[in-house]
Amino acid sequence: MHILFTNAGDAVSRLQDPRKMSLDEIRSALRYFENFTPQRFSRLQADLVEHTVDAIRDFDHKSASLTRWLIGLTVALVLLTGALLFFTIKLAVMVR
Repeated sequence: MHILFTNAGDAVSRLQDPRKMSLDEIRSALRYFENFTPQRFSRLQADLVEHTVDAIRDFDHKSASLTRWLIGLTVALVLLTGALLFFTIKLAVMVR
């Protein structure tokens, strides 16, 4: 459930709820951060850190997948280059 806060009271009330806040809720709540107690601000930071860690994990997973694709394509290019070299040498020998 995404709530965009219209006042500091709504933001503070949402920070009392233990459910994880969405990024939109965090962005909306940050407009009222001067009204938060240190505990509420820490809660907001904890949710933001959790989203950051999730984003890093997602980036790492996608990066690993792209790395595997890149290795596969590199191997394919090496094999094609080797085949072209082989046939070029064979053709050069036949022409002589």
